[in-house]
Amino acid sequence: MKGGVRLFATKMKIGFHMRFAGNLKRLSNDVIKSRGNVFQFYSRSIRGGRSPEITERQLQNYYNFLFERRISNVIVLAPYGFKVAGRDVSSNLAVENNIAVQEILKDLHFAKQIHAKYYVVNAGYSKGLTEFESIEILKKQLNEIIEKTDWTGDILVRNMAGGGTELAANLYRWKEIITTNHRVKGALDFGRAFAYGYSFTTEADAEVLLKFIERDINWDNIPLVYLNDSNRFAGSKRDDAVPLGDGVIGFHSYKNILSNHELIQKIWMIEHQPDVTYYDKTIDFLAEFHKDYNRKKGGKQ
Repeated sequence: MKGGVRLFATKMKIGFHMRFAGNLKRLSNDVIKSRGNVFQFYSRSIRGGRSPEITERQLQNYYNFLFERRISNVIVLAPYGFKVAGRDVSSNLAVENNIAVQEILKDLHFAKQIHAKYYVVNAGYSKGLTEFESIEILKKQLNEIIEKTDWTGDILVRNMAGGGTELAANLYRWKEIITTNHRVKGALDFGRAFAYGYSFTTEADAEVLLKFIERDINWDNIPLVYLNDSNRFAGSKRDDAVPLGDGVIGFHSYKNILSNHELIQKIWMIEHQPDVTYYDKTIDFLAEFHKDYNRKKGGKQ
């Protein structure tokens, strides 16, 4: 594919969420169809379930695929069902969820096998707890997980949209989590940030948001961003995601932020793409920002 070659010849890091269901061969083929040079998939089903069993032959074919396609950024996404805190109903105290810790450690063993650089977890919820209690437990659990795993990548905590008891929709609270350990960083979902109220539909709003991230959050804490769209307006606090370009954020709003010199260095991840036509138009749209950036720098594509 011509478009795929163009990505491999640049420093662009653009990719999509892929289906997996334990089949590395199908995963590899779908990545090729997407034209991306980065990819993400759930470690299990979206709600949890059993860890996948991968044969040595599958792994070797997969390693060859990574080498041939020059892919170094593989991202594993934790199931939504993994919760790190709860309330002990007998004592009414906040307690750690040791089951979630053990399951995440299993996921990180798998992440090591498939050469994943990042493992993304949702910040989660504070149901039955104060936000302070939940964040403190989450930080403690992340540190414990990092101490116990022999996987060498980074855990990325993804911000939420702010509905109900969702944690870390406020990016100040999110920063508190993503700076708890040098191997804990952030995955910034712009669609969720928009849902919480961080609008970037105008150039003025976008400038305010980008300056806020640079000054108060620090781009060094954010290796990965999600470029998702939404059916709902800014401040709705609902994560109602749709394919990029089909929602109220649209390509026009992302034009206000994607030329930023810090943001353009990050991994760009896109979800909710229903077929190959969406891959094509999304890659073509996003690649233009890298080409324009390189032209301004006097570089080459």
